[in-house]
Parts: sequence; structure tokens; C-alpha cells
Amino acid sequence: MSTTAPKAIDAKSSKVPHNDLRREKTRERLKAGAFEAMLRMGFHETKITDITESAGVATGTFYNHYPDKETLVTELIKERMQADMDRVYSGPHTGDAFDDILIPTRRFFEIIREVGPINRVFLPAIEAIPELREAWQNLNTDLAKRIAAGAARRESGFATTEVGRLLAAHAVQELIDAMGMKYFTWQDPAIKYLGGSPDAFAERISILCYRLLYGGDPPSEKIKFAQDLLFLPR
Repeated sequence: MSTTAPKAIDAKSSKVPHNDLRREKTRERLKAGAFEAMLRMGFHETKITDITESAGVATGTFYNHYPDKETLVTELIKERMQADMDRVYSGPHTGDAFDDILIPTRRFFEIIREVGPINRVFLPAIEAIPELREAWQNLNTDLAKRIAAGAARRESGFATTEVGRLLAAHAVQELIDAMGMKYFTWQDPAIKYLGGSPDAFAERISILCYRLLYGGDPPSEKIKFAQDLLFLPR
């Protein structure tokens, strides 16, 4: 999830009618205000007055756009989820099985590193708001299906059935998400010691994911920082 506040709309370049444009700009200000307030105070402690104060608008203006804090936060986080996933899977693909794990993993870790403490703010909101929790679960399911489809195309995976591939894909996704949070968000000293540099950490986690999906190691020539993790022949 990105750390930057929601971008204001450029009135000169937009073709949106003036009233709609002003309404959208106000909503963006409110989302930016919510972002800033939650960074300072956390999700549960943030009140609507904190949001409007950060946004520089009257409290009454808030209710012209959102019925409650949860609705605003849901919109904000869902937008960030989609933007982050678009970024993770953007760009050309090499078609290589290991690259298809390593490149998105690196991008995902870059996002977590940029986000910093905001994950500690967003996670309580996801847990507290049913619509957000459902969106998060649906996103995870979609990502797992994408990973499983990639393994199925190569027809050389460790899991040879659709159910097996999906379970392996969910395990891969959970491994990347949980370990990324421990390394970058929580700064777990044991994980940082074992993971090494951010580049080495991304390779180590990608090797483990590759094993889950394909039952073996990636080609050694693909590995620059984590050769010690490979099952080298004796």
C-alpha cells in the first residue's frame, strides 16, 4: 500500500463537470485527511473530527460525502489494495518460472518498505470492517488463482491437481505476505538476520516459494544473493 496521500484532481486537465470535480476533490481531501490522522492516532482512535481537521474541511462537509468513518476508510484502503496489486504485476514478464515469482515479490517488498508503519494502521481496519475483510480475502484468492495458473501452464509443478496447486499458491502468498511484514514492518531482528539484505531476502523467499510450487530449486544461475539456500549436489 502506498504511503503517498491520495492525489488531488487537476481541474485544468479534467473534463469532469465543475460540481462533480469539486465533490471529487473534497473526497480526496477527506481520504488524505483520514490517512494522515490514522498515521498519527491509529484506526480505532481516529475520530471524524480528526479527519476533517487534517483535511481542512468542516465536520458537516464530511457527512455530505460519507455516512461514517468506516465507509471512507473502506474506500481508501480498497483503492490502495488495487493500486498496489497493479504495481506488483505491472511491466513485462520474462516467462521464466523463477522470475515470475521473484519480480512480483521484489515489487511487493518495495511497497511494504515504502509503506512503513501504515500497515499497522490498515490491518486493524481490515480486521474491524467486514466489507474490507471480504475484499482482502477476495484479493488473496484472486492472487492465489493467478499463481496457480502460472504453475499449471508449465505442467511441471510439484502439485499436479488444481486443488494442490491452489493450496500451494495460497501457501506461497501467505509466506510472502507474512515474511515481508516481519522483515520490513515489524523489523523482526531474527528474520532480518536470516534474510540478509533486502535483495537477498527477496531471493530467499522466492526460492522457498519456488520449492512449494515446483518441488525443487530454481536454476542456480538465476540466484545472485542466496546461493547458500540452494540444495547443491554433494
